[in-house]
Amino acid sequence: MAYIVTLLSTRWGSELGGLNVFNRGLADGMTQALPKGSKTICFVNQLPSDADDSAGAVEVLEHRTFDATVLASDIATRCQELESETLQGVLVVGHDIITGQTAIDCVEELRK
Repeated sequence: MAYIVTLLSTRWGSELGGLNVFNRGLADGMTQALPKGSKTICFVNQLPSDADDSAGAVEVLEHRTFDATVLASDIATRCQELESETLQGVLVVGHDIITGQTAIDCVEELRK
């Protein structure tokens, strides 16, 4: 049993504050709470400028723009890396005017 959780964020961690800080805490917490074999991914518009801003168990990937079709394709590729009977669900998290609608659109793309 495994899940793929993806979070959309403009930056990783505290670089711009606000929801980015929340996303980092949520992502870190998900790595602790999810069953073994699950993946927690954070898509960001720009990778951290501080080399010490380690992501730990969270995979941080840069997508300069949040295009739902491109993100859904990236997530689908990661789903294929898991055995089909193992994958229990995919969660896409967006919070605000920048990432909220994109997360909804991404889920719609994944349902196709």
